[in-house]
Amino acid sequence: MLRALKVFWSSLGGLYYELFLLVGVNLAWLGLSLLVVTAPPAAAGVYYLANHLAKGESVSFGLFVQGMRRYFGRSWLLAIVVVAINALLVGNILFYANF
Repeated sequence: MLRALKVFWSSLGGLYYELFLLVGVNLAWLGLSLLVVTAPPAAAGVYYLANHLAKGESVSFGLFVQGMRRYFGRSWLLAIVVVAINALLVGNILFYANF
């Protein structure tokens, strides 16, 4: 239990030191998500930055942009798959709702 509290306090300390960066990245993600073209890469950039932050590596706003550029194609591929699966599920629900 004591070890869990140490990890918790360490996490809060890490959040405190990176709070302004995380708020800035969150606002950038929010703004970029308003455009359909940049929404999936923006999410990939946030995940990329969060992965580096979770590993304990130093992070900057440039890492968010780097993640967007690096995973632009893959994020769009994933978004297309997710939209297709959701369309199939909604179509399935609408079809079987008539019975």
